Amino acid sequence: MTGKVTNSRTHLLFLCGGRRVKLLKSFRAALSQANGGLVLTTDTERVSATAFVSDRTFLVPPCSEVEAFAAQVAKICSVEQVAAVIPLTCASVATVPVLRSMTDTLIVSGNTRAVEICTDKKKTYEFLSSLSIPTPEFFSDPRPDQLPVFFRGRFSEGSRDACAVRSVSALENLKRRPHGIFTQHVSGREFSIDGYKDLQSRIVCLVSRERLRIRAGEVEKSVTSLQPRLLSLVHRAAEALDFVGPFTVQAIESEGDFYITELNLRYGGGVTLSISAGMNSPEWLIQELRGGGAPPSPEIRWGLGMVRYDEEFYFSDTEDSFKSKPLE
Repeated sequence: MTGKVTNSRTHLLFLCGGRRVKLLKSFRAALSQANGGLVLTTDTERVSATAFVSDRTFLVPPCSEVEAFAAQVAKICSVEQVAAVIPLTCASVATVPVLRSMTDTLIVSGNTRAVEICTDKKKTYEFLSSLSIPTPEFFSDPRPDQLPVFFRGRFSEGSRDACAVRSVSALENLKRRPHGIFTQHVSGREFSIDGYKDLQSRIVCLVSRERLRIRAGEVEKSVTSLQPRLLSLVHRAAEALDFVGPFTVQAIESEGDFYITELNLRYGGGVTLSISAGMNSPEWLIQELRGGGAPPSPEIRWGLGMVRYDEEFYFSDTEDSFKSKPLE
């Protein structure tokens, strides 16, 4: 999977921009040092945070309407001369196989197998188990004597629908939910591992960071933490998948053992900490798109901490410049 810039500037399209303001600012900074380019985003709402830091934001159908969503994105790629498309949510990653059939623009993601494994938590478990990588045990029909167990949506994103199940009544209620899965309940220190593969699918960098405080599934306080055993597990998993660009892995350390719980072919919510620590993947991707290469061994600043906070954009409803618009 390769891509190249066909004009003098590198235009990037981010799918489902939402709240990823700091990440887009990182790409803006990288573009400003590489002869410029446009930061384009899509959204399903007319007003979103990233619209305020995008050159243009396009109103598109929801990702659940896969064909319509992909067709609109493909049209944007053609009209705007997009160099690369970067999905920012699991839902947008799931549309990649269809999107790839509609456009020749580089999609910074994986092949169909990788997408299916990383967007389906049951397939994630099967994949990790096939590599003998520790992951919480999967229960197809958990028994009361196996409580507590952990419940989550098979195709959900973040902490949506996720909960520990400690009672028989809760277990029976959750068994009735469609597309739910149960796994072994593992508690302990939580980690995210941010990584980047170059456009030849070679691993360039891995950064492990401990999740010290989490709010609504996203990290609020985190610190980079060198964990060689964990990084070795993640390296094995990433090597076995065919994809390019960013990825984020979730893991738990319990009683000295690491368990991989999620594989995501996208930037994680706290990736800006890893970028600040030396994993400058926005710059590397743009360099590659312009014919250069990523540095072989970036120096990472371990022990760097981050605290996130909310920030607001203010607007008048009579203004129109910041609003998402359909492609005309």
